[in-house]
This record gives sequence, structure tokens and C-alpha cells, in this order.
Amino acid sequence: MARYWAEVTVRCPDGATIRLGGWASSSPRRAVGWMRTRARQVAQQLGAPCDGGVPAWLGERVEFAAAVGALECGSPLRLTVVDAEGCAYDLVARREGVSWADVRGSAWLAA
Repeated sequence: MARYWAEVTVRCPDGATIRLGGWASSSPRRAVGWMRTRARQVAQQLGAPCDGGVPAWLGERVEFAAAVGALECGSPLRLTVVDAEGCAYDLVARREGVSWADVRGSAWLAA
């Protein structure tokens, strides 16, 4: 049975990377759901810089189904939100065994 990993990290302009949390699941739907919940929380905490992209992505049911299907097929998902100070919040969902290099190369989602 495939396992999935979802996580949030922030990359600061000074080069520091901070892991803000992660979650493992046997369900791609739950991994994408966790990613969406965290995206909503990040958007609420950051406010204005992500008023457009994140809420639009969260409201798309078809996009959610496509994201689940892509993850189930092995494609990593990444949503990046940049705040006013230039910190980049990366929300990622991937199948176990997919490397971070594979995720960094994916530009499937962006806000």
C-alpha cells in the first residue's frame, strides 16, 4: 500500500529553512486535504499577500480531485506562497519514496 507525506516548510530570504509540520497518510485524498487545511491556515495568518491565489485554489473542487489523482499516480504537489518579507511557504504532498528534488522540480501548483 502506498504511503503519502504532506508537509509545510518556510524558506527565508537569509537562506534559512524551517519545517513547520508534516503528516503521513495511506490516503492521497487525506494528504491533499491536510495540505489544503494548512494552506488555509497559512493564508489566514499571512493575510493580504495571498488573498487571491490560495482562496481560489481552495474553492476549486475539480482542482482538488485532479490533485488527488495526480498524487495517487505519483506526481508530487507543491503550493508556494510568498509573504511580504519574501519568505516562501512551501506546502507539499508527495508519495513516499519521491525525493525532495522531484518536488522542487514540480510547479504543478502556485499561488
